Amino acid sequence: MNKNTHTRKRLIELDGVRAIAILMIIGSHLIYYLHLNPAGSENVLDTYLVLFGLGAFFFLSGFVLAYNHREFNAWSDVARFFKKRLFRIYPLYLVALAIAVCAFVLVPASHFSLSATGVVIYALGLQGLAGQYVPDFYMFWFVGVILLCYVTYPLLMRYARNPPQLLLTSVAIFALFLAMRLLFGIVDTRFFLYYFVFVSGVIMSTFCAERLLHQRKSFVGAAVALLSVLIFVHVALYSHQLPSDQNYVFAAGQFGLYAGITLFLVLTAMMLLFMPLLFDFAGRMISLRKLVPWLMLVSYSSYAIFLFNPLILAALSAILTQAHTFQLIRDALLIIVGVLASCVFAYAFQQVTDRTLQKMAFQ
Repeated sequence: MNKNTHTRKRLIELDGVRAIAILMIIGSHLIYYLHLNPAGSENVLDTYLVLFGLGAFFFLSGFVLAYNHREFNAWSDVARFFKKRLFRIYPLYLVALAIAVCAFVLVPASHFSLSATGVVIYALGLQGLAGQYVPDFYMFWFVGVILLCYVTYPLLMRYARNPPQLLLTSVAIFALFLAMRLLFGIVDTRFFLYYFVFVSGVIMSTFCAERLLHQRKSFVGAAVALLSVLIFVHVALYSHQLPSDQNYVFAAGQFGLYAGITLFLVLTAMMLLFMPLLFDFAGRMISLRKLVPWLMLVSYSSYAIFLFNPLILAALSAILTQAHTFQLIRDALLIIVGVLASCVFAYAFQQVTDRTLQKMAFQ
């Protein structure tokens, strides 16, 4: 692998985008636990926080991978790539999964039903491939789906040297996974929802990075207009479903094949149109120098926040409920204490994990 791919300049804009995306995810987690919802817009708001927040993470994953790892000339390059990804993902993931299993599966009154086989599948990170054969368990489906995207990435970069080849290769991979889903019932359907967003990040990083990072204002207006139209269509037709549900896209198939395809295209277009707006907003936040250290901190901890925030909110919600706290005070404490505790705990845990891995690397 080209050694220069490991020493490229850090793009602070990506840290801003990542920080804003994880704050959107935290917002979606909070909505689940908050009692007060005066506007009655919980379902719609949660839909877009999840859709755009997770869409941003998949887009950034593809973008950052293509920015840092572009050449796969030998199997050793592939092995090195997966080793780095697995060490980045698994330590925090296994700790969060163990906490969740102990807190929500092993307790007698738990409303989660996860067999020993299911626990093993989740521990191995194979839930993205298992599809309908394992139930959803908190937010851990994301790890399985992003691992599937990582599996496809070396193939994309190995056999695609220009945008048309990259697009054709990604379509062929998509068709292969779709056939696996239709024939054997495996592969989480959310892989299909976010896969082309991931691929779009790869394409933008490889061929159009400068336009997205430095010329995004030239097409922000058009993106706002088109996104507004698509949101109106989506709210009118599909707002009763959430993209965090594994059956979200395929459930539209009950209204006919074209309904499912239309929903898939609308959601994908919405996420891609949101990206230049998110990058533009992140750029404005970064221009406020006093915010930069905080954005960097949140960005650095974003993966740990994603894993531990719902667990912390669930524990805090249970404590406040048992204490019979007034709803307004309870919600305020969930927002303030829950968010701060999640960020502080995640940052500390990320630091400990990184230092431990660094020590292991030097031994």
